[in-house]
Amino acid sequence: MTRLFVALTVLLLSLTPLSSKTATDKEIARLWKLAATPGHFVLIRHATAPGNGDPAGFDIENCATQRLLSEGGKAEARSIGEEFRDNGVPRARVYSSRWCRCHETAQLLSLGTVERWPLLDSFHGKPEKGAAQIAELRAALLPFDLSSPAVFVTHHTVIASLVGVSVASGEIVVVKREQDGALVVAGRIPAPAN
Repeated sequence: MTRLFVALTVLLLSLTPLSSKTATDKEIARLWKLAATPGHFVLIRHATAPGNGDPAGFDIENCATQRLLSEGGKAEARSIGEEFRDNGVPRARVYSSRWCRCHETAQLLSLGTVERWPLLDSFHGKPEKGAAQIAELRAALLPFDLSSPAVFVTHHTVIASLVGVSVASGEIVVVKREQDGALVVAGRIPAPAN
């Protein structure tokens, strides 16, 4: 009887992680489906760019003065694009912050032409700019055409202020715009492992 109990316990313990993984996989599959559903859009924090903020002397027109994607970050951005395609989203309207790390992430997704949108720019270290920018971004998203997939590549500060979640580099947030214009987080897809 003891051997049977031990064998059943080992079996149940070995199956538990599979059950959790299956639930996670189902949730991620649900989120990818929503990403292509009208009324939803995707926010992505730029891929891995070592450091925090930008160096002194930062110039938005000069990528050499900015914090940039690492080689791993570039691979991460390409992998994110592959995940879109693997999940039935081969094309999207893609918008990016003007920061080079965001724009490069957006380009490496290879989902379509990238349009730079200043409302997605970082306000890290300048919180006084944040409230007005987020209010303007919310107002711009209210009438935004969400009949086809839309992807916005931006910064941690913008995502956290807009939808209230803290995200890792390369993390995807699927957002639903409600009838009243409220933005509701449907869920999050982790950055791909490289």
